[in-house]
Amino acid sequence: MILCESVGLKKGRAEDFFEKYRLSSYIEGLEKWDVIKLFTQPHEIEKEKLKQMIKKFGEEKTKEIRRIESELSIKELDYEIKDTIPVDDPDAQHFIDVLDDRRRRARRNIHKALDELGIEGYRENLETLLNPRTSKRLEKTYDISKNQLEDLKNSIRTYILIRHLNRWFLYSNRAEIERTILSGQKDVKCWLESVDKKLQTLATEVRKHLESDDQVYIYSDYGTTAKQIEKFLKKQLDISPDRIFLITGATEEDQFVKLEKFQKKGDILIASPVFEMGTDIPSADVMFVFTPPFNREKLHQVVKRIRGGQLKFIAYQGSEKSSVDNLVEYLQEEVGE
Repeated sequence: MILCESVGLKKGRAEDFFEKYRLSSYIEGLEKWDVIKLFTQPHEIEKEKLKQMIKKFGEEKTKEIRRIESELSIKELDYEIKDTIPVDDPDAQHFIDVLDDRRRRARRNIHKALDELGIEGYRENLETLLNPRTSKRLEKTYDISKNQLEDLKNSIRTYILIRHLNRWFLYSNRAEIERTILSGQKDVKCWLESVDKKLQTLATEVRKHLESDDQVYIYSDYGTTAKQIEKFLKKQLDISPDRIFLITGATEEDQFVKLEKFQKKGDILIASPVFEMGTDIPSADVMFVFTPPFNREKLHQVVKRIRGGQLKFIAYQGSEKSSVDNLVEYLQEEVGE
């Protein structure tokens, strides 16, 4: 069995958040497979988590391969990391707040149930309780009935669903959401009928840099969002097709051919994680991170591509901005700002 980083193979790359969530289920039960497990450049997995996975799957039958990363640290590069650019969107914010409130209540109820059942640990990794082996261990250790355990697992599934709905709403393409049950929810319907304020904020910021003759690189963690950004900017900025370039897994033209064209005469480059690790975009003056990777190791790989310059994040007010602020503060500490 080969697990590879999402940018490595076309078949293993998630084009949107929901697809990435489905792909994550593929690793379940791998410890039972009597084959070699090969982890290839798993940059989306924290190093400590990777060690735990390798140990779980059997160290004798598990190999790890990592590409040689850039020797330069973020601190050694000339970065100007700006504070998060906030997006004020009441329609989106109300829906996000409702989901955040339900997520917190669901988590509190799960912790209360764990306390009542006398189960220790697991608070920081509730998903572990859904593992069949963990369930059997809990039944024996804590003398829990199958019905009690199933009620607990259903509560955890609800909590996970709410958490992922929030992220799906934030990071999915509007056209995708319009085809789902979410589109019938009152707040989501109002949001879909209004101008996308996050894209509008991005367009305003990009226009300022183009007026200063800057080359702009825009990163999205999902290919469908990158396509949406391209379509919106072409319309809003009235930019010539040969000045804006999109690179995703669905791009037919070779990614390095497009990169070369951008470096020679382009104004805007929009890309998803399709770039090979170590691919640099030194000509870019500013990088906008529209949907960030929250894994810090992958974040390092992404931001180091422009080899210095301005780095800007855009986020909705509220929970998304809080999460992104943590990333920004972490990077600012890295460069000593």
